[in-house]
Amino acid sequence: GTWQSALPPAVDLAICNPVTGLYVIARVLLQDPTKIALAIQGLKDLLLDVPLDSFAAAASSASMALRGCFKVLDRELGTDVASKIPRYSSAASSSSSSNFGPTLSRERSGSYHCSPVGGRARDSAAGKVEDQVLATKLLALDTLWTHYITTVSEPGQAVQISLSAIAQFRGCHAAWQRAVCLALKAFAAHGCWDDLWELASAELAFCRSPEVIYQCGRL
Repeated sequence: GTWQSALPPAVDLAICNPVTGLYVIARVLLQDPTKIALAIQGLKDLLLDVPLDSFAAAASSASMALRGCFKVLDRELGTDVASKIPRYSSAASSSSSSNFGPTLSRERSGSYHCSPVGGRARDSAAGKVEDQVLATKLLALDTLWTHYITTVSEPGQAVQISLSAIAQFRGCHAAWQRAVCLALKAFAAHGCWDDLWELASAELAFCRSPEVIYQCGRL
């Protein structure tokens, strides 16, 4: 089917879980060449702006990005999805349940506000990390990296997005390791070998990683 047929269920997901929904909607929009810029912006918002330490704060940030996205789509499609994306309070508790659906409460104004219920949280070297948010951000990183390397052949952009992810994931070993390996591959695709070895040396000094060492050997 077309991306338009995939959009309604993606919207339903975004209303219930804006973090995952933002990623899915961006992937749907990538199917249309005229919507790629909007999709890439959504993926960047997810990777770079959505916080890791609180599902409530992540939901608030993701829902804001979704409303911005649908303000553009609504004008083109004649729909009114932006007004249906709930507004989340970043101060809401996110650790009381393993369910991902939001709790809706209606205010006197008639608008609905959501208190999102987050996934499992764990402590890391960087503090509390929401596993669901981390996993979704890693999906966004992989999708952006693949787009820049294989679709549009812009390895410099893949380098920049990977370096941003390294800084963000530094306290989460597996995610940090993935971001470093992607950055090394992007440097290799870009032909920046001095930068590749400099990055590898700096990151291995920060934390010994067999996977990073293996990637250096392969490259």
